[in-house]
Amino acid sequence: MPSARPTHENCWPDHPAALEAGVCWDAVRVSADSGHQILALVAEFGLGPRIGPVIADHDQGMWWFLVGLGSHNEPWPPNAAYLTTGSVISVPPRHGGPDDAGLRWIKAPGPVRGHEFTDALTLLTCLDVIGERRRLAAGHVVRDESAHQVNVPYTSVRLPLRTGTVLLDRIRSCGQHVGPVMLCRSHGILHVLVPPGEADTLPRVPGVLAVTEGSTDCGHHGRPRRWLLPPAADPQALTRVDTLTAALQRPVGKAQASSPYRLNVRAWAKENRIPVGEFGPIPQSIFDRYEKAHGAGRSRS
Repeated sequence: MPSARPTHENCWPDHPAALEAGVCWDAVRVSADSGHQILALVAEFGLGPRIGPVIADHDQGMWWFLVGLGSHNEPWPPNAAYLTTGSVISVPPRHGGPDDAGLRWIKAPGPVRGHEFTDALTLLTCLDVIGERRRLAAGHVVRDESAHQVNVPYTSVRLPLRTGTVLLDRIRSCGQHVGPVMLCRSHGILHVLVPPGEADTLPRVPGVLAVTEGSTDCGHHGRPRRWLLPPAADPQALTRVDTLTAALQRPVGKAQASSPYRLNVRAWAKENRIPVGEFGPIPQSIFDRYEKAHGAGRSRS
């Protein structure tokens, strides 16, 4: 990834101007809808400072994220357009508000901890996550809490959200069954449902927050809860306690990785403590689809 460049005052006009990309910065153009989703994702990831200047043209319904020069070598997805030398971009005044054409800064330029522009890998990963979530939603299951009822006795095992997503991926990667799982973003909790009367030892297992018989109540919810894995109609098989316990106690091994992009994103996710996997914020299927398209071979990380 290109490193951030120092601020150059002549990169930011005092009046609305058309500037060529590839001089001080390059740009990535996305729809306004994608732009809002990118900002929501970086907030979810806790990586707001990784986003540099962002321009919006509300008449066109487009946003431009300004990135460091030379980021064009990355595998930019079809929901974005990379703009460099030869492309002209309308730039609002550095300290101005929206003009008559609806051109304004979503985030005005200014160094943030040494990063002048948007981190290209952060932006690229967010775009891939958005595209993959849209693809997966094409045939999505209704996951609202009220849409599915658990019709068998159960015990709810509460896990921290990030620990839980890694745990569930670990279980599924071994070909083992995972039953209904409820997500509470208000408290950062996953409720994994297991058979009743079998979870007596789980409160003493590191990583378990609480065990509740027959209830997923965890207090006031600022946001509606959703099923990460909804209960199946018939049968409603629950996660085995011994499977859950073994996964909690299993040491973390080396992950498979391949292709420069996959290696970069995995390193980026690990550095920022963002889970990658079937249940993580970054879907594993992104890497699988990328490797299938590019025919990348496997290697160890």
